[in-house]
Amino acid sequence: MRSTHRRPHLLTKTSPQSRSRYEKASYTDFTFPHFTSGQTNALLALMRRVRATILITLAISVLALVLAYHSNRRNRAEVYTRYAELRAALSAADTNAVLALIAPACRSNFDEGRFIRLVGFAQPLGDRSKVLILAGEATVWPKPNWYLCGFVPIGNTVEMTKVSSHWFFTGKVHLD
Repeated sequence: MRSTHRRPHLLTKTSPQSRSRYEKASYTDFTFPHFTSGQTNALLALMRRVRATILITLAISVLALVLAYHSNRRNRAEVYTRYAELRAALSAADTNAVLALIAPACRSNFDEGRFIRLVGFAQPLGDRSKVLILAGEATVWPKPNWYLCGFVPIGNTVEMTKVSSHWFFTGKVHLD
């Protein structure tokens, strides 16, 4: 024999007869079994605050990503230009021009060994070249060997730093 007793649902409508079936239900149309009306209202208010907090956090995150993307586009063009200047100076074997592209704080550490590493490192930028810019520091991968997880480049890199709105090389070359 089948029981006619129904298990209570988490949300149950209080008065379905009082409105037409085409009207939308609001939060106040629902009650939570085993809660008083004050507890229900407090729970619904909490749900509204949580939803508002999640939406605000999501909106701020999207805005931050958009702003970072636009600022990185401008910086990326400057980094590409500086890299082309470095390649031209290295191919002409002009040590003074190369030294002018090194950050002032790093010039005292820039020696013949670092110059030779830069000459061997500097390859033309291509379609697969990547630039990562984070807070005034840039890393350039002229020819990545492969990509970790499909988007993180692995390979030889050169570091750059931003000094008073201009990009300079640190002279550090990482060979993988």
